[in-house]
Amino acid sequence: LHGQIDNLRMLCQPDPPDGPFDVALLPLSAFGDGEWTRDLLQSVHERLVEGGRLWASTDSPRDKWLRTELERLFDRVSAHVQKQGVVYVARKTGPGPRKKLKDYSAEFRFRDGERLLRVVTRPGVFSHRHLDTGARALIEKVVVRPGDRVADIGCGAGVVALALAAREPTCRVTAVDSNARAVECTRRNAELNEFSNIEVRHDADGCCGEPGTFDLVVGNPPYYSNHQIAAIFVDGARAALCELLARAGDGENELLRLIVDNRRAELQRRAHQLKGVGGALCAHALAEAAAALEKRLRADAEGHEPLPVVETIRLADEYARVLGELREAGYTPAELPPAAAGIDFVHGLARLKALCAATDLEALALARRLGEAQSVGWSAARRRDWAAAVAALERYDFSAAEAGFARFVPSTHDTDRQEEPPHDSS
Repeated sequence: LHGQIDNLRMLCQPDPPDGPFDVALLPLSAFGDGEWTRDLLQSVHERLVEGGRLWASTDSPRDKWLRTELERLFDRVSAHVQKQGVVYVARKTGPGPRKKLKDYSAEFRFRDGERLLRVVTRPGVFSHRHLDTGARALIEKVVVRPGDRVADIGCGAGVVALALAAREPTCRVTAVDSNARAVECTRRNAELNEFSNIEVRHDADGCCGEPGTFDLVVGNPPYYSNHQIAAIFVDGARAALCELLARAGDGENELLRLIVDNRRAELQRRAHQLKGVGGALCAHALAEAAAALEKRLRADAEGHEPLPVVETIRLADEYARVLGELREAGYTPAELPPAAAGIDFVHGLARLKALCAATDLEALALARRLGEAQSVGWSAARRRDWAAAVAALERYDFSAAEAGFARFVPSTHDTDRQEEPPHDSS
């Protein structure tokens, strides 16, 4: 709409635009940043003319905090309480605020190697007033080489960009963030530390510049928004690196090229060697591969998309390998793809199906092991069904055994059948 309506301007900047204004609107949340809210309130108050009004809303019907903050600045505050929250109307009756204006910015220092770096932050910028532990871990692990073109997606106040620019003066760092205040802080911090090898971009899509022109991408994505922001980071990294990856020779760029080419077997082979940001992205691709494999295994086990025996057992083996490599890469159980109930049992059934088809007596030992591992939660009827299938194996009746084991289809909501008469195994 910007430029299409004569009396409308749309701006994205660190602070409210310069006034004076007669009316200001400020939608707020009870779960927002308190310092940022205070900073915005006093900035808006400064820009209102005498007699000007601020309409401020909150999504808390029982709000007291916002009203108290408004009354610190405005003489007259009225409230309109609704089920969804409260709308306040605050009128500016004098030329200045009732309280002295406060500077909410902060400065701290952190050390990277022998270099002490200065950082200025403001409310609303990630990790205001301190160095985030995730950023510290990223700084410690990342290896930057002479002449590297580096993109820092979601740069915040620019701490990672500062550390890399200081560590390798010949590299060029492009710092990107969707938050206008973060962009302002990063620019200010580059100047404060006298770095000329940092460029700052304001972008909400993770775009770092010309695609395929970066040697290294770093990022410390947030965990909220159901990981949608993290997905933007990964997509931005792929766009920045992918053209270069085609001619990458070794190191993390080679690992990322494998992701782009979807060469899962190679990813599996090298998963235990993963380190740094390239390793994290590579492990993410492995996790996606494991989830896709599990979906196909589950569909086959439930009979929705029946696969040949050889394909089923190949997928089951590949799934087990991928999960094993992810564990070796340092993934905790909570970070691994959410395994469907009884996925190991599905793997065992796939092997059992193949062994029965090949009339291999190894099936008998495997069937006994699977039964012992799974039967604790089974009903008596389910245990009898399994025993009947095992008995068929003992009689070398492989077709009856395979048909019996086919009855055991685990699902994510695996519930036992009601008691049934035992099946005749004769």
